[in-house]
Amino acid sequence: MSYGQNAPQGFQSQGTQTAATFTGQTHMYAIKTGYATSIFTGDPVILDGGYLKHLTDGTASTTLATMPIGIFQGCQWNSPDVNIQGLAKSPYWPANTVVQPFGGITSAYAWVITDSNATWNIQVSTSADDVAATATVKPEQIGQYATWKLRKQGNKLIPANPGTGNTATGQSGVYLDATTIKADPVGLPLVILGFTLMPGNKPGMPFCNVIVGWNPKIVKPAA
Repeated sequence: MSYGQNAPQGFQSQGTQTAATFTGQTHMYAIKTGYATSIFTGDPVILDGGYLKHLTDGTASTTLATMPIGIFQGCQWNSPDVNIQGLAKSPYWPANTVVQPFGGITSAYAWVITDSNATWNIQVSTSADDVAATATVKPEQIGQYATWKLRKQGNKLIPANPGTGNTATGQSGVYLDATTIKADPVGLPLVILGFTLMPGNKPGMPFCNVIVGWNPKIVKPAA
């Protein structure tokens, strides 16, 4: 994370809200061969017809049926590439990747953190065409609700929102959208739990990082 700079990296695993030790345990889900959208580490994902799909805009997650199953953590597939010759592993799913069938397996498989009590470190930005000072969470907004975005709006921001994940690192470009923060929990999938305790991450500064959890008033992933 680049605290105080606009370089979002999606949902970064932080811990858990329970007394149990957080292990970052994942479950594996299939990605359909040829799926045409890249999925990056830190991206929310949903299940559609038994396959994972990217969920880039949290404004769609307003009900039980539309909440993500969890957060993507990389994937593997049997590659037809002669330079790989077998199992390929990657922190992101490259769009349109074709899986070589092997032993009856025709899909890629991804690791997804589905812990319903997981907490996440995420950078704040804004989807509005506004100045950097608006891309923040204020101390009095802790305990309120919000959602995430990937969209590149924010042309006045320097640098602008990336609008996509990073193929060099495999990291997501998702951010918490400051324009969506409300005290009313209805239709907002995230609850803001606090500021990330890291040097340089000053509460209320532009592009600060916060800790979020899933809004229990809607539903928690994989619950």
